[in-house]
Amino acid sequence: MSNKSLQDLVKERKQQATDKNLHRKVELIVNSLGIHRNINSKESFVRSEFEVVFHDSDFTIKWHEYLLVDGDGTFGGGQDSTIIFKGKTVFEENSSGVIGYIPGEWEMVFENLYERAKHCTKQQTHPEQQHVESELTQNESVLRTRFGL
Repeated sequence: MSNKSLQDLVKERKQQATDKNLHRKVELIVNSLGIHRNINSKESFVRSEFEVVFHDSDFTIKWHEYLLVDGDGTFGGGQDSTIIFKGKTVFEENSSGVIGYIPGEWEMVFENLYERAKHCTKQQTHPEQQHVESELTQNESVLRTRFGL
């Protein structure tokens, strides 16, 4: 049995996930192979929000991105990513960092999926993504005007 504390073990596990660049691999997989959809948030401070999901017989891989704008026009936001393998969550990360990672057999299958996504010829930008990018440009223009920038 290890003499390391639980906190040390968790820190090591988080570093393993970070070293494997799982967050960026999730982003590539869902953007190459996933289905995009806007989320109509009922919160007034959420300016735009979308989710991209890839699903097959083994995996559900999710990428959730949101942009927050408060009353004075300050931007914020972040991304969350989740990997579910055979019904079990094996990786989770939010804007604060890795919040869950269970290494295992799924990683080899995930790497194959990642390689497939890298070589995917799907170049089309999804209409929902174009809409989000358009909103970001409009928001930026308003802020530049408001602050004379």
